Amino acid sequence: LQGHDIFYNKSSHLQAYPKWQLVVALMWIGTYGSGASTVRVEGTLILGQGAVTLYTNRVINAILPKRDKWLAWPDA
Repeated sequence: LQGHDIFYNKSSHLQAYPKWQLVVALMWIGTYGSGASTVRVEGTLILGQGAVTLYTNRVINAILPKRDKWLAWPDA
C-alpha cells in the first residue's frame, strides 16, 4: 500500500504515514457496536474530525486494485 498515489499529495499539508492510516482503518473496521462510531475512534486515537473516514477510504481505494492478487477465499 505504501507506494500507492492516494497516500501522497503535492500539498504542503502532509498526510499520515500509510501504515498509520491502515491501522486506523483496521481499528474502525474491526470495531463493532457503539464503539464503531468514527467519533469514538477519533477520540481514542486523538485524530481530527473526519480522519477515520478519510483514512479508511484511502486504504480501501488502495486495496481494491490489488484485490485479485491479495484477497482470496480459502479452499477447504
